[in-house]
Amino acid sequence: MLGRFVSLIMRSLRRSNALVEATINQTRLGVLGLPADVGLCGAGLASVLLVRDEALGQCCALSSARNFRQTGPLAMLASGGSGQKFMDQFARSLDSPDECSRGALVFFRITDDCAETMGRFGANRFFDEIDACGVTAQHAVLVQDGQAIFDWQNHDLLIKQWQAWKAWATNHHAPILLIIEDINGAQGFLPLLQLLPELVPNLAVLDADCGGGLLTVERWAGQDKSVHRQFGLKLSAQDKSLHSDGSEMDAKGQVVLYAPDQGRVITTAATVAGVKGVPTEWTVVSELSDMEAACRNAAAATILLHADGDQEFEALSRFVHRIRLSHPRSLKIIVREVGNKLRYNNELMLLRLGVNLMVYKEIPFSRLVQVINDMSAQIFSRLVENDYLLAAQAAQPNRVAGYLSPSTFCREVATMLKRSERINLGHSLVRLPILSRVAQLDALQACQARRFGDIFTADQNSVYLFLFACRESDVDSTLDRLFSVPVTELFSSHIIEPTPELILETVGQLRRDNESSPMSDYSAMLQVGLPILEDKIERPIATTGLQEEAVQIFPPSSTEITESKLTSPMFKHRTMRPFPLPRHVTTNMLSTLSEQALDNA
Repeated sequence: MLGRFVSLIMRSLRRSNALVEATINQTRLGVLGLPADVGLCGAGLASVLLVRDEALGQCCALSSARNFRQTGPLAMLASGGSGQKFMDQFARSLDSPDECSRGALVFFRITDDCAETMGRFGANRFFDEIDACGVTAQHAVLVQDGQAIFDWQNHDLLIKQWQAWKAWATNHHAPILLIIEDINGAQGFLPLLQLLPELVPNLAVLDADCGGGLLTVERWAGQDKSVHRQFGLKLSAQDKSLHSDGSEMDAKGQVVLYAPDQGRVITTAATVAGVKGVPTEWTVVSELSDMEAACRNAAAATILLHADGDQEFEALSRFVHRIRLSHPRSLKIIVREVGNKLRYNNELMLLRLGVNLMVYKEIPFSRLVQVINDMSAQIFSRLVENDYLLAAQAAQPNRVAGYLSPSTFCREVATMLKRSERINLGHSLVRLPILSRVAQLDALQACQARRFGDIFTADQNSVYLFLFACRESDVDSTLDRLFSVPVTELFSSHIIEPTPELILETVGQLRRDNESSPMSDYSAMLQVGLPILEDKIERPIATTGLQEEAVQIFPPSSTEITESKLTSPMFKHRTMRPFPLPRHVTTNMLSTLSEQALDNA
């Protein structure tokens, strides 16, 4: 009985010692403030941190090395000049320079031909060498520039190398971390690592993102495999350490799981001026400068801004761009129209600069509040141009308007299409066949295009009208506005080219026709220097957003601008719309619908 009791006691002690050893032989990645169950590197597993930003990677590697050193003896391996610099920085950060001489800290430099040598002799050659230099099973191992010890081109060899690492790690009693550098994903290492879940059970990715960073846990021992947990990071300006900003997202589902300020709303006073029912918990600031201070540490709050037509648009657009690039993607930016409407191209410019949602002035405030609550978990997922001027220029037309000669017209259209393609700005080219009883010059003189980017020309049979930032759905109302007489008195129909491809096809043909047989140039006869008018296009009452996950104010049928229309491949076709009025025209210019209209007249 006594022997059995002693046996139980000894078994319990061994189990307790094992738990203590397991607790000691695990440490964290070098990011402060992560949840307790995230980023734990344990003994017996080779954990991998894939770094896609050099500056953040260096900071995280140094912090991780300090954490690893606290668990006991540490072996560090690095390659090249950057690796030498990394090891020098770490050595200078040690509390006592004697630590290196006691064998508690061992530095290795990975040679340039390491991967080639391992390919010839196998990965065990690598382990034999570091073992011969005094690395024991009790040494924590941190490999900086781990990409240098693998053959990424030979898939079969890559698998064998990771199998060797797994086998070696299984018999190791201290944490192992391989930091693999793939700046901006240029080498494509992540897809290869994602295919090796059994060999690389712990995999996280460190990215730069909007003034901070993102740590994405692709998979980790003990974690739910259905959720890719993602954490917003910020870099301390004082000690260059990485901290969690408190936000957690699901990278796969692109939603915010938690953030301390997720329900916070910061708005300008002009946005809620005269509005009843403004929630008392909202923060209201008077100016954009005050807004910038109020949201300095915001992670997933909602910023509600106002736009009064094109007044002070540059200040608003620059503010949006600055805030988007300096804050996490979990931050929401909403712009609400007050007073005058924004031009369509300026709406798209704001969306491309970082706005989550545009809200038209017709939307009731109570509905806006509901939308803000509904989109609190949204993540901004579009790419943002780093250079404000490039983004702004892409949304602005050339400073030309009215009639242009055919050659100049073709050149200006091509230039505007090229510059605006980076933001997927939509335009329309309209071909208007002139009625046989109408003189060509009369049709041209009736066109009063005065807005920058609205230009027109003519060949022997038709007027060609290019409308900058005009959607196909707005063409009819635009034609009524641009011509001094009803278009039905001048043209038999209008053929709309709604995509850049179709526009370039038509313009290219017009250019070739003009080169083979020069067309008339009416520049001297038509008015020039007309005053530029504001865009008066009537838009549907809707909320505009470019993200598929954006909450829509009204059903999709009443929303003109959506993610699918602006960022997905479009299969739009040339549209011909006959004018259904009783008149004598050639049969081949009329559709069946128009013929029926003539028969009924």
